[in-house]
Amino acid sequence: MSENERKGFLVLLVIIVAAAVVPRIYIAYGGKHAEDIVYTSISEKAEADEYFQPQKDEEHSTTDALKQKDDHRPTKYRLFPFNPNGLPVEKWQELGFTDKQIRVIKNYEAKGGRFSSKADLAKVYSISDRDLERIGPYLVFEEPRRPTPAAVRERAYAQSPKKKLLIDLNTADTTALKELRGIGSVLATRIVKFRDGLGGFHRVDQLREVYGISDDLFSTLQPYLQIKDSTIKQLAINKLTEDELASHPYVSKKMASLLFRYREQHGDFRSLSDLRRMYAVDPEFLRKIEPYLKFN
Repeated sequence: MSENERKGFLVLLVIIVAAAVVPRIYIAYGGKHAEDIVYTSISEKAEADEYFQPQKDEEHSTTDALKQKDDHRPTKYRLFPFNPNGLPVEKWQELGFTDKQIRVIKNYEAKGGRFSSKADLAKVYSISDRDLERIGPYLVFEEPRRPTPAAVRERAYAQSPKKKLLIDLNTADTTALKELRGIGSVLATRIVKFRDGLGGFHRVDQLREVYGISDDLFSTLQPYLQIKDSTIKQLAINKLTEDELASHPYVSKKMASLLFRYREQHGDFRSLSDLRRMYAVDPEFLRKIEPYLKFN
């Protein structure tokens, strides 16, 4: 072999070795993948495939593991009509939602969130468009509650004032009294009982003395009250027994005893002046009881 032939053979050998080794070195250090390389021969492609196959298998295995770690989505799920508001965790799981998605939904509800439409569910970032498309036909939302006829009547009653009526306190029964705003069955019964015990009202403002009639309520009622029948039942102070005197709302048992004993000791009361001479009788009591006393 001549000198020139030897040189040519060495150059050819270097080219062959370089063609086999350089692609491997380039790929290993240049970050390229097998699919990015243009091969010059079928045998070179086969060698590269044999080299890269373990790397591909490892990449696919890692990718699959990461997807499984991120999702934990049930492989089987069941769709059924449901209202998303307050839906139990296990029901969300049956629908195919992941634990992470369910946590986000429950946190949204815990902060006062409510779902009234599909659009509300779309606002929850953990629910994908694919999930919404899947469950959309099964969503059921509560319709806004319509007020019952009774509630409508009650609201109308509260908004529109009652027709102005003038109630005679001395003749009205419980039914008539309940026509007044703020007077129910209990207060109407108390008013009638107090009136009968007194013997009738002689002033409208005596209504203040009924338990449950506040100053504000009286101010509201006053324009609708009157006393046309001023006839009241009077106490025959010189003829009634101690118990009969004590039955009047203005006369306490102690006062009834004092009046009865005074009458026994000093004789009949002739006028209000006789009562004023009693040291235990205060002016306020006399002011209130005077219209109800009869001396003859």
